[in-house]
Amino acid sequence: MPLVHIDLLAGRTPEQLAKMCQDVTEAIAKNTGPRLSTSTSCSTK
Repeated sequence: MPLVHIDLLAGRTPEQLAKMCQDVTEAIAKNTGPRLSTSTSCSTK
């Protein structure tokens, strides 16, 4: 699985960030082939 880093300006809810993370993870998996059961981590620091 590729390493992806996304910087966003403040103002998103935790729910929006979690949904974005899930969507990005699914898009990468769809286009690169690995299963989603591979290690995935989303940080909202």
